[in-house]
Amino acid sequence: MGKILVVGSINQDITVHMEKLPMPGETVIASQLKSSLGGKGANQAVTAARMGADVAFIGAIGKEKSGDEILDILNKDSINTRGIERLDTPTGSAYISIDETAENNIIVYPGANFEITKDQLIKHEALFKEADYCLLQFEIPMDIIKETIYLCKKHDVKVVLNPAPFNASFATKLLEDVDFFIPNETEFLQILGANLNRDYDLDYFKTKGQEFVAQYDLTLIITLGSQGALV
Repeated sequence: MGKILVVGSINQDITVHMEKLPMPGETVIASQLKSSLGGKGANQAVTAARMGADVAFIGAIGKEKSGDEILDILNKDSINTRGIERLDTPTGSAYISIDETAENNIIVYPGANFEITKDQLIKHEALFKEADYCLLQFEIPMDIIKETIYLCKKHDVKVVLNPAPFNASFATKLLEDVDFFIPNETEFLQILGANLNRDYDLDYFKTKGQEFVAQYDLTLIITLGSQGALV
């Protein structure tokens, strides 16, 4: 599978289950609480490692006890964590509320994820030299995404970009240096500037997808929920 470098987010997820989500000003009693490793970057790294890839990670977490626990989890999956910096800023957190119908709401505190710097990337440039692929998402600052793509091109590393959560400030010109682009249907429509209040059939995504690939010369994978995925 080759060597994979993940540059991205690491969160501590706090999930609570309840009968119904609270209305503004309402207090409800939760029936279950769970703390777990989260963050789109950490999810990518753990998944790739468990599929057999040699994975390294560049990111940032706080110095609190939860940061120690996060490193233990990543190390148990044999992920190279030397690119993860420990900062005074708290570890990123996601607070997830889920009701009995599986409806949810999520509050994300970026924390240390937004403290990754270009100097940190350059400090760990050896990880780029060793990598075959680099996995990216949008839970870190946009200037760090741009610098990561630059370093990938410098060292002939293939870029795999998942544009979630969508960031309107993303410069689509960067897609010229992306090898695999993996939006969901809503993110793809946002990249196109399409009207999100309309319904689009599969033929629309096929046509626009082919035009997109011709424009940016990349592999496009659109995840389409119940309709599967379009490659």
